[in-house]
Amino acid sequence: MHKGKNKLNSIISKYFNYNSKSLIKLNKLQAEEISLLYKKIDNKEYEFENRDCICGSNLSKLIASRDKFGLKINTVICTDCGLIRINPRFNEESYSKFYRDQYRKLYTGNEDEEHINTIFQSQYKTGKEYFNYIEKTKINKNSILDIGCSCGGVLKYFQDMGSNV
Repeated sequence: MHKGKNKLNSIISKYFNYNSKSLIKLNKLQAEEISLLYKKIDNKEYEFENRDCICGSNLSKLIASRDKFGLKINTVICTDCGLIRINPRFNEESYSKFYRDQYRKLYTGNEDEEHINTIFQSQYKTGKEYFNYIEKTKINKNSILDIGCSCGGVLKYFQDMGSNV
């Protein structure tokens, strides 16, 4: 059993080690956005900061050094609470620029406004399904936090139903 565990660890480590190769098939727009992203990092248009975990600990272990696009991003796990996060990460200004200028093109591979509206409408429909499920379970839906909410369609449905989002 010990050998199997070591084998699994080495596969995971090798798989998530940085090598600039994408784990998914990229279209032309996504490849261009990755190239632009690195240029902005090199030009200090996007800057990074090291942050302690939200539990206050600065102790963590590296679990991956690339993301699905092949970007050099360190994903760490807090050794005190187990929260997984990116560190170092963009500072607030850089995140704002990235999400405004590049996020949608990189993550969807499409910059068409109608495409974004289609995503939003699909999420809105999903929000209705979630809301109806939560309504049946009697879970409090007065305040909703959605981390990584994409276009915000799910949140918009909850907001339309009176939730604080």
